[in-house]
Amino acid sequence: METKNPPPRARNGGRPIAWQEQAETIKARAERDDSWSVLTTNASNPSLARNVRYGALTAFRPAGAFEATARKNEDGTYMVYVRYVGKEE
Repeated sequence: METKNPPPRARNGGRPIAWQEQAETIKARAERDDSWSVLTTNASNPSLARNVRYGALTAFRPAGAFEATARKNEDGTYMVYVRYVGKEE
């Protein structure tokens, strides 16, 4: 059996670069219109939308700055839709 230390923990829910880039894109889109963006098309459960709303992912802070909702796909996964509404803190 091999022994190996785990890599350092990532910030922003384990996907710091992906989440940060997507959050910045959504914020930029909000300057043009109030449309929703698809954050992911195959989330395993709708808790990702809750985590975005409550700022559990650093990229989507402060809490309340983003609206998010999830809709179930036919295959049982979820589409997560997000839009930036402004800072609430």
